[in-house]
Parts: sequence; structure tokens; C-alpha cells
Amino acid sequence: MKIALIQVVYYEYLGVMYLSSSLKKHGHTVEAFIYRRGNTVKTFIEEIKRFKPDIAAFSCMTGSEEQLVSLARQLKNEMDVYTVFGGPHPTAVPEIIEREGVDCVCQGEAEQSLVAIADILARGGIPATVPGAWFKINREIVRNESGTPEQNLEKLPRPDRSLYREKYPSMRTQRAGFLLGRGCPYHCTFCASPSWQRLYHGKGNFVRQQSVQAVIEEMREVKAKYNIRTVYFFDDTFIINRDWVLEFCDAYRHEIGLPFSCNIRADLATEELIAALARANCKTTAFGVETGNSENRKRLLKKDVSDEQIINCSELLRAHGIRFRTFNMLGLPGETLDDAFQTIALNVKIKSDYPWCSLYQPLPGTELGEYCRKNGMFNSECEAPQPSFFKGSSLELENRNEIVNLQKLFFFAVKFPRLQSSIRRAIRLRPNAFFEFFFVLAHARNFYRLELFSLQDMVNIGMRNVEGYLPRGRG
Repeated sequence: MKIALIQVVYYEYLGVMYLSSSLKKHGHTVEAFIYRRGNTVKTFIEEIKRFKPDIAAFSCMTGSEEQLVSLARQLKNEMDVYTVFGGPHPTAVPEIIEREGVDCVCQGEAEQSLVAIADILARGGIPATVPGAWFKINREIVRNESGTPEQNLEKLPRPDRSLYREKYPSMRTQRAGFLLGRGCPYHCTFCASPSWQRLYHGKGNFVRQQSVQAVIEEMREVKAKYNIRTVYFFDDTFIINRDWVLEFCDAYRHEIGLPFSCNIRADLATEELIAALARANCKTTAFGVETGNSENRKRLLKKDVSDEQIINCSELLRAHGIRFRTFNMLGLPGETLDDAFQTIALNVKIKSDYPWCSLYQPLPGTELGEYCRKNGMFNSECEAPQPSFFKGSSLELENRNEIVNLQKLFFFAVKFPRLQSSIRRAIRLRPNAFFEFFFVLAHARNFYRLELFSLQDMVNIGMRNVEGYLPRGRG
């Protein structure tokens, strides 16, 4: 079978690479297709048609579902192809299968289910009873229970890094990402992880980790093959298992040694762990502040991390020479402008190297998202989350425009506190290109400094991202 893995974001998804390697292991042919700015839908569909796929598998995040459903529908009108939707949005909203153009939905980790579907179709069968998948058969919906997530991650084939690198030259960077484990044990109301925990309840361990040696072997192989010079770990919380982290950092320091970045959690940071990260050549890290209002952080977001723990974490990182990014959100349900400036104040206090800030989006399937929906908190112009975390707010908020504008200037308000009085006046204006310009300026500068890309890699990625804005000949 020939499977087209389709996405609308120009990005190397590790999950998609795992799907590709699993499919290839079972004898299927796989190719990635990324809809890029500057392309037309017609051109993109023609590109896919030349591959002649039997299955079109769409990687779908909330906000991209309408575009992908439309694409699937048009593709099916052009050729005989079986369409499968997977990823965060179909996992939370499997009812997307009711839409025209969608034949199947895979929920959760889809390596096993997508391979099973491809194998059945290859034999000329009709998939209907695959765990973890919903099917549309003669306009009837077949809903199967979730499958069991692979408990031994080392049984999965390593991600297929050739999937993107061979086809898209600008993705041939000297930086590579790795996933040490799967699953998060926390229950933050804004995050999709608790819904995945419910999906797999009673079906084995949700939080799983590879052995240190297995990870080191994969990294050694990738380092040699692609001449990588920096590493990024995608795990939500890198330091969740103290003993594992200490063992890994020691092995990494001796056998890999490349500069790396990772995500941590402030309440887990200790002198011992941060020192181990520093010895292993951790250059940058990131942790969630979310909001400067500690009551909202604990009650509304159910993230039981105190201001004191956030301050302690920042002090430990600074003492060991590790730069850090903080994750923040503005526009939470019921948030005031004073609350938003409280978040800025906490970031100023801890001297965040890169105070990253998004606008809260009430994602489907999350506890906080459902709370917003049930309580009618969406504004009259929007009844669903925005496609971007940076464009606008979906909620009815006091001082909504000011909060949206403040998100764009968040970095400058933190890094240059003396500007805050001027920023308070500026954000009273209607949202406009002025705010967008300064947001992009700050984002680009700090992306380069903290993501550990080489200058050449940044130029390649930047040129690809602005491709759609460059003038084109008529060919």
C-alpha cells in the first residue's frame, strides 16, 4: 500500500516519523506531503495524485480541521483514496468522522491502528474492528474502543528521519529532536494530556520511558548519519524521573556531549538535577509559568506550582548557566488586565531569558475548554478556538483588545520594564500590524538564540516560512 502522510504545518513531527517507520517496517510505501504557503490547493492535490496513494492520512491539530477536511473531500473527488484522520484534534473530537471526505479516525497513539488498517486494505478487506479507530462504512459509523498503548517503547521502530529530510532540503538541519518517553502524569486543565489519560484508562501504563541505553544508541546513530550539532528533547517534562535523569545525563555527557535543550517543570527542579543538566551540556530549557496569578494557576489551571517554586527554579538555572524560556498565557477565562500584568511582573522578577506568551485557546476535550463552552464564554464572533495561539482570543473578556495587544508586546514588557507605562497606553489601540511586527521581531530573535539552530539552518527555515510572500513568475 502507498500512504501519503499529509500536514499543513511546515514542521518535522516526531509522531509522523514514528508512523512512517512503523508502516515501512510492514512493507508499505510512505511519502510526506506538506501544504506550504504559496501553493494552491489544486497544485497540492496534483502533487499527491502523482504519488497515487491508496491511503491519505491527515495529521490534524485543532484549528486546521476545516482546511484538512476540505482537502480530503477534494482529494476523494479527484481519485479513489481512503482517508484517515489522526492527531490531537481527532483524538479529542472523533466525531469529525461524520464529515464528508473522512473515512476513518485514529485516536491516540496510532502506530498499531494505522498499520492494521493498511494491512487490511492491502488484503482487499474492509477495516472495521481495529482498536483505537472509528470507521465510516456505508454511511454508518463504527466506534471501536481505544487500543492499548505500546508499553515497551523500544519495540517501536525508530522514527523515520528520512521522511522529511530527503524531500524537503530546508529541513536538513544540524539539529535533531528526540522523545525519551510518552505520557504525562499531570492533570492541567488547559492541556490535552488528561484526555489521553482517560482514553487509555485501565489499558496499561500511560507514562512510559525508554531505557537510557536505547536512547543513547538512537542518538549516536542519528549524530553519525546526519552530522547533528545540537539536540532538542520533546518530552513534556524531561526531569520527571530523578534516577533516570541522573543516569541519562552521565551517559549523555560521555557518549554524546552535544548542546541540548529540554522542557522541565519548576516544582521538580532541584540543585542535583539542574547541576546534572548543566554537566551534560544543557544550554537552554523551558518551563511553564502560565499565569502570574497563583490562585488562577492552582484553581483554574490545576497546576499546583507556587511562585516560590518558580523563583527557585529560575535561580537554580541561572546559577548553573542555563538560559530558560517561560511559557505564559494571556486571555484565560475571567482574566483581567491587572492579572495579565501580574504575569508580566513574575517574569520580570525571575528575569526570564525568553518570556514566551500565547493567547489561551479553549481546546476541545480539555477540562478548561469544556468549562468555557458550557458557560457560554466564547465571544459572539467565534464559537471555536482560533487556528493560532497568537492571533486573537476566542473568549468574551473584559479589555479583550488590550489583552490581545499585550500578548504581542509581552516580551518587551518583560525585558524592558520601564516601557510598561508606554505599553499600557499603546495597547488601548485597536489590534493592528504594529503589534504583529513587534511580536514577530521578538519571536524570531529569541527563537534563534534559544532553539540552538545554526545561522545557516535559521536562514533555510526562514526562507521557507516566507516563501508564500515572495513574488513568483508566471512559469
